[in-house]
Amino acid sequence: PAPIPLEIDDIVGTGANPEPYESMRVTLTGSITVDSLNADESDGNDFGEITVTDGSSSFRVDDLGYNVDDGFPGLAVGDTFTTITGVLGHTFNNYKLWPMAASDFVGYNGQTDTGSSDTGN
Repeated sequence: PAPIPLEIDDIVGTGANPEPYESMRVTLTGSITVDSLNADESDGNDFGEITVTDGSSSFRVDDLGYNVDDGFPGLAVGDTFTTITGVLGHTFNNYKLWPMAASDFVGYNGQTDTGSSDTGN
């Protein structure tokens, strides 16, 4: 079956009820911008999670199934994606998306001039 399209606010926004979508393949849609390369930096940890935002809420993308650094080595805060697909999970009191392959990240637009920006994926 096709992934269920959801916006970040559908998962972590005020009044959101993401529980029915746990363990299901979902696609984050809307405006998706990388806002942190280390979701746990404030705690002095690094568990391989980035956060993305739609401008109002932040949401974790975990490296459990696929390490985003492998597919997008120049990834930086401010980079954008059109969609990100993965399994919606909940661990350590946080909802997270577990992408499985580089193809789960669509429409990458790098904001840094590293020569690796790709608008296609």
